[in-house]
Amino acid sequence: MPLLDKMDDAARREHFAGMTQRDRERRDAVLRILRAGDVKTVADHGRTALVLQHGAVVEDQMLAFALATMAAQLDPKKEIYRWLSAAELDRVLVCKQRTQWYGTQFVPDPATGRHMLAPVVEGAVTDDERAARGVPPVAESREMERKMNASKLH
Repeated sequence: MPLLDKMDDAARREHFAGMTQRDRERRDAVLRILRAGDVKTVADHGRTALVLQHGAVVEDQMLAFALATMAAQLDPKKEIYRWLSAAELDRVLVCKQRTQWYGTQFVPDPATGRHMLAPVVEGAVTDDERAARGVPPVAESREMERKMNASKLH
């Protein structure tokens, strides 16, 4: 995949239009599989959650949260499912214009183009609970935010 910052505006729009179409096709396919009752294994739950995680509507993200949570319960040793359930909860909260709990979601600042850590509810979960989900402490997420934006300061 070409670097987005090297593309002109027309190429970037075309890239995202194609990505949106492919995402929609994958979403429709996994919803058909779900309706058919063919999501049965831990991997099925996890893969379906991954497809739905960036859904265009909050209902897709809520379904991704439920599927990731189920996968994490079925296989508690798989950190990716624990992390995905935490990230999806945060994503649902941010999309509903609420404050996230785990600190996994970054949002663009339209005025500056910088990425900012979406607000986090202090005390909603502890850093130990974050670690159990494979999520770094909020302080590390704030440092990641600083590093992501360091190149945009020049």
